[in-house]
Amino acid sequence: MFHSKHWIFAGRWAKKGHIIKEASGDSYEAIVDYTYFFEPISCEVTNPLGSTNISRTVDVYFGPRMMSEPQSLLVDLGSDAVFNCAWIGNPSLTIVWMKRGSGVVLSNENTLTLKNVRQEDAGKYVCRAVVPRVGAGEREVSLTVNVLPN
Repeated sequence: MFHSKHWIFAGRWAKKGHIIKEASGDSYEAIVDYTYFFEPISCEVTNPLGSTNISRTVDVYFGPRMMSEPQSLLVDLGSDAVFNCAWIGNPSLTIVWMKRGSGVVLSNENTLTLKNVRQEDAGKYVCRAVVPRVGAGEREVSLTVNVLPN
Protein backbone atom coordinates (compact mmCIF):
# COMPACT_ATOMS: atom_id res chain seq x y z
CA MET A 1 0.00 0.00 0.00
CA PHE A 2 1.35 3.43 -1.01
CA HIS A 3 1.26 6.22 1.53
CA SER A 4 1.82 9.83 0.49
CA LYS A 5 3.17 12.38 2.87
CA HIS A 6 2.39 16.10 2.56
CA TRP A 7 5.29 18.41 3.20
CA ILE A 8 4.98 22.05 4.21
CA PHE A 9 7.25 24.24 2.12
CA ALA A 10 8.72 27.40 3.59
CA GLY A 11 9.62 29.97 0.97
CA ARG A 12 11.73 33.12 1.14
CA TRP A 13 11.86 35.82 -1.55
CA ALA A 14 14.84 38.12 -1.97
CA LYS A 15 16.09 40.80 -4.35
CA LYS A 16 19.85 41.07 -4.82
CA GLY A 17 20.22 38.94 -1.70
CA HIS A 18 18.04 41.19 0.49
CA ILE A 19 14.91 39.56 1.92
CA ILE A 20 11.64 41.02 0.62
CA LYS A 21 9.66 41.21 3.86
CA GLU A 22 6.30 41.88 2.23
CA ALA A 23 6.60 38.81 -0.02
CA SER A 24 5.35 35.42 1.13
CA GLY A 25 3.81 32.36 -0.44
CA ASP A 26 4.59 30.69 -3.73
CA SER A 27 4.33 33.81 -5.90
CA TYR A 28 5.68 37.33 -5.81
CA GLU A 29 4.00 40.18 -7.66
CA ALA A 30 5.66 43.56 -8.05
CA ILE A 31 5.67 46.65 -10.21
CA VAL A 32 9.14 46.38 -11.74
CA ASP A 33 11.56 49.19 -12.46
CA TYR A 34 15.00 49.23 -14.09
CA THR A 35 16.70 47.81 -10.96
CA TYR A 36 15.10 44.39 -11.61
CA PHE A 37 17.26 44.19 -14.75
CA PHE A 38 20.44 44.20 -12.62
CA GLU A 39 19.31 42.81 -9.27
CA PRO A 40 18.10 39.21 -9.51
CA ILE A 41 14.99 38.01 -7.72
CA SER A 42 15.47 34.74 -5.89
CA CYS A 43 13.20 32.27 -4.17
CA GLU A 44 14.54 29.84 -1.59
CA VAL A 45 12.25 26.91 -0.81
CA THR A 46 12.93 24.68 2.18
CA ASN A 47 11.38 21.44 3.41
CA PRO A 48 12.63 18.67 5.72
CA LEU A 49 14.55 17.08 2.82
CA GLY A 50 16.55 20.18 2.00
CA SER A 51 16.36 23.50 0.22
CA THR A 52 16.81 24.97 -3.23
CA ASN A 53 17.35 28.51 -4.42
CA ILE A 54 16.26 29.75 -7.84
CA SER A 55 17.40 33.17 -9.05
CA ARG A 56 16.24 35.13 -12.09
CA THR A 57 16.81 38.59 -13.53
CA VAL A 58 13.89 40.31 -15.21
CA ASP A 59 14.21 41.54 -18.79
CA VAL A 60 12.78 44.99 -18.06
CA TYR A 61 12.76 47.50 -20.91
CA PHE A 62 13.77 50.98 -19.74
CA GLY A 63 14.85 54.23 -21.30
CA PRO A 64 18.32 55.73 -20.91
CA ARG A 65 19.59 56.29 -17.40
CA MET A 66 22.71 58.37 -16.78
CA MET A 67 25.58 56.45 -15.17
CA SER A 68 28.29 59.10 -15.52
CA GLU A 69 27.51 62.80 -16.00
CA PRO A 70 29.63 64.59 -18.59
CA GLN A 71 31.50 67.66 -17.35
CA SER A 72 32.05 71.00 -19.10
CA LEU A 73 35.67 71.73 -19.96
CA LEU A 74 38.07 74.64 -20.16
CA VAL A 75 41.09 73.72 -22.29
CA ASP A 76 43.99 75.62 -23.75
CA LEU A 77 44.13 76.30 -27.47
CA GLY A 78 45.85 73.36 -29.20
CA SER A 79 45.14 70.90 -26.36
CA ASP A 80 42.82 67.89 -26.51
CA ALA A 81 39.32 67.94 -25.02
CA VAL A 82 37.86 64.67 -23.75
CA PHE A 83 34.21 64.39 -22.71
CA ASN A 84 32.75 61.27 -21.07
CA CYS A 85 29.07 60.37 -20.94
CA ALA A 86 27.85 56.90 -19.86
CA TRP A 87 24.26 55.65 -20.17
CA ILE A 88 22.50 52.35 -19.62
CA GLY A 89 19.22 51.19 -21.14
CA ASN A 90 17.42 48.06 -22.29
CA PRO A 91 17.27 47.03 -25.07
CA SER A 92 20.68 48.23 -26.23
CA LEU A 93 21.02 51.95 -26.65
CA THR A 94 22.77 54.16 -29.19
CA ILE A 95 24.92 57.10 -28.13
CA VAL A 96 25.42 60.17 -30.33
CA TRP A 97 27.73 63.12 -29.62
CA MET A 98 27.08 66.31 -31.62
CA LYS A 99 27.96 69.98 -31.42
CA ARG A 100 24.79 71.98 -30.72
CA GLY A 101 23.51 73.48 -33.98
CA SER A 102 25.43 71.03 -36.16
CA GLY A 103 24.02 67.90 -37.79
CA VAL A 104 27.39 66.15 -37.73
CA VAL A 105 27.79 63.08 -35.52
CA LEU A 106 31.16 63.35 -33.78
CA SER A 107 31.11 60.05 -31.86
CA ASN A 108 28.94 57.03 -31.13
CA GLU A 109 30.95 56.09 -28.05
CA ASN A 110 30.77 57.09 -24.38
CA THR A 111 33.81 59.28 -25.03
CA LEU A 112 34.15 62.28 -27.34
CA THR A 113 37.74 63.35 -28.02
CA LEU A 114 38.47 66.62 -29.81
CA LYS A 115 42.13 66.79 -30.82
CA ASN A 116 44.14 70.00 -31.02
CA VAL A 117 41.16 72.26 -30.27
CA ARG A 118 40.74 75.57 -32.06
CA GLN A 119 38.76 78.63 -31.05
CA GLU A 120 35.89 77.59 -33.35
CA ASP A 121 35.53 74.31 -31.40
CA ALA A 122 34.24 76.27 -28.41
CA GLY A 123 30.52 75.88 -27.77
CA LYS A 124 27.88 73.47 -26.53
CA TYR A 125 28.10 69.71 -27.08
CA VAL A 126 25.29 67.21 -26.62
CA CYS A 127 25.51 63.57 -25.57
CA ARG A 128 22.25 61.86 -26.61
CA ALA A 129 21.22 58.28 -25.84
CA VAL A 130 18.36 56.50 -27.58
CA VAL A 131 16.74 53.19 -26.60
CA PRO A 132 14.67 52.15 -29.64
CA ARG A 133 10.90 52.25 -29.02
CA VAL A 134 11.45 53.07 -25.32
CA GLY A 135 12.92 56.53 -24.88
CA ALA A 136 15.78 59.00 -25.20
CA GLY A 137 17.83 61.26 -22.98
CA GLU A 138 20.50 63.90 -23.42
CA ARG A 139 23.00 66.03 -21.56
CA GLU A 140 24.65 69.24 -22.69
CA VAL A 141 28.15 70.41 -21.80
CA SER A 142 30.27 73.42 -22.74
CA LEU A 143 33.73 73.61 -24.21
CA THR A 144 35.60 76.82 -23.49
CA VAL A 145 38.88 77.33 -25.34
CA ASN A 146 41.46 79.33 -23.44
CA VAL A 147 43.53 81.43 -25.86
CA LEU A 148 46.91 82.07 -24.24
CA PRO A 149 48.52 85.50 -24.76
CA ASN A 150 51.67 85.58 -26.94
